[in-house]
Order: sequence, then C-alpha cells, then structure tokens
Amino acid sequence: MHGSTTTRGSGKSSRSKVNASPQVADLIADRSNDRLLTFPDEVVELTRIEEATWRWKRHRGEAPFLFRMGRRLYAWRSDVVAWIEAQRLADQADA
Repeated sequence: MHGSTTTRGSGKSSRSKVNASPQVADLIADRSNDRLLTFPDEVVELTRIEEATWRWKRHRGEAPFLFRMGRRLYAWRSDVVAWIEAQRLADQADA
C-alpha cells in the first residue's frame, strides 16, 4: 500500500515521533503565536495579489513562503507579512 503511514499490525503511525533539530525546534516555538494561512483564499486577501500571479511567482521561486501540505498550499502569516515589508523597503530604496 503506497503512501500509508501505518506500520502493519501495530496500528501506530511510523511518523508518530519526530526528532527535530534544535533549529527546527526553535522555529516551532516561534510559530506558536503565528497563524497558518490557506492559499489562495487568505494569502490573496492579505496581499491583494491575484492567485495566478502567486502561482507564477512560486514557479519562479519568488514566493518561498508558500509550501505544500498534502494537496493544498499554505503560508505562515508572519512570512507573508515579512515579504510585504521587504517589498516596501525595496521600493523605498529605489525611490
């Protein structure tokens, strides 16, 4: 059976215990007050940038905050806000 996470006979998930590195553990702790946004609905609403543009940007590697879980795309709100702030700072530097 492809894609199954259960171990035969035990009924327990083979991914039930994750050994995270200290860096990953710090990221998880930092995300405790963050919010996971769905794509396209919440990301498009927050940024006011169309879904097709985000898909193009992701394809080109210009939207690193979008990530896949299962069949859906998500983004951490703090990452999207940081991207918006970077765009603002870049625009001010060009002016």
